[in-house]
Amino acid sequence: MSHPDTPTEDSDGITLPNARLNFLMLVGDVACFVLGSAFLDAATALPALIGRLGGDLGLLGILGSIRQGAYYLPQLFVAHRLQNATRYLPILLAITFCGRIGYFLAGAAILAFGRTRPDLALMAFTAAYTLGWLGDGGGGVPWTALVGRTIPARRRGALFAATQTVSGIGKLGVGAIVALLLGGSVAKFPLADAFLVWGCAFFMAVSWVFLALIRENRPEARAADSPPPAPSLSLGAYLGSLPQRLRERPDFARLALVQILATASIATAPFLWGFVRTATPGGVPEGEAGKFLIAQTVGLLAFAPVWGFLSDRFGPKRTLGNLLGISLLWPLLAFAGKLTGGNVVLFYMAYFLLGGVVENWITITNYLLESVPENDQPTYIGLMNAVSLPALFLPLIAGQFAQSLGAGAALLFAVLLLATGLCVTQTLPDTRGG
Repeated sequence: MSHPDTPTEDSDGITLPNARLNFLMLVGDVACFVLGSAFLDAATALPALIGRLGGDLGLLGILGSIRQGAYYLPQLFVAHRLQNATRYLPILLAITFCGRIGYFLAGAAILAFGRTRPDLALMAFTAAYTLGWLGDGGGGVPWTALVGRTIPARRRGALFAATQTVSGIGKLGVGAIVALLLGGSVAKFPLADAFLVWGCAFFMAVSWVFLALIRENRPEARAADSPPPAPSLSLGAYLGSLPQRLRERPDFARLALVQILATASIATAPFLWGFVRTATPGGVPEGEAGKFLIAQTVGLLAFAPVWGFLSDRFGPKRTLGNLLGISLLWPLLAFAGKLTGGNVVLFYMAYFLLGGVVENWITITNYLLESVPENDQPTYIGLMNAVSLPALFLPLIAGQFAQSLGAGAALLFAVLLLATGLCVTQTLPDTRGG
């Protein structure tokens, strides 16, 4: 058996020190991050929590936009900071620590004010939610570049499949916990809701510990006859150079468009719960949210090895096309459930497929890492997420549709965007050369 510190060579002959150790640490990092996020799952637990604190569908749309905007906005500034950087891990640890600490305080605020001043509890939670996504957005560039530096190209699909499988198994337990908390059998409001937020905070903290244990590989020494690295640009000059990069890489611009359109699943997921509750005769109790989260998690478990195998074997382009094709089915199944008189089996199937496709960023990231040289990756990672800023309007638009026309209108919006994304995906070049 190989020692965890043994260098790993990928199929292209590239040897990376500490690859096995870093593989395990990244699995732990992502798995714990996903478990923490599951306590505030956008399609189940979050709508229930917001509703119990007095929020409405409009606020859910605003929170969705906050999530998108807070994630995308910091990335170009962090990418500028990482010009010619030899290490990505220190800034990643600093940013994510600051972003995740707020959830501990938000849980305390819900416990203290959830019953007497729910408006204050809701404000505290919104602030922590915003801070959390700002931290993870700022960490997105160094984290993705760190994966590119520490994991061989043809092991990244296996990495992402492993993270989804491990986190999916854990999410089954989280789904059961969420069902118990929202059902009131373990704790009542507001203690139960505080436990939801603290569950998120705990696993986010453990995720940070796994990050701190990664052994980052420094870039290889520059050959004596190679040109020196370009000098770091000022922020203004750096931002001014980005349009030229987009013109030079039309394939990259199309990938960014696919990313925007693919976010339709996460942008409209919060409205699936409301759709199911209104489409089911007699409604669905709040405690059932945990069961639907379990169905969503089973979908993640079922599809994670499929996407990982396809990505490593056939490349990220074909995987992305298949993923978006499957994505079209979850809102259609929800409509089929309503048309058949509130067929709960079809609603569970919709959640199952949603779980299998909602983490589409993994395949998009894998495509980006394979199509861009390592020294340019921080810039292009930040640029792609910056030009994806229009995605922050998708939850707002979906929220307005849901508010005025019902949750079904938000799901129709998802169908339109996902179908367009599937068409654009077919125009991307194959990073594996066919």
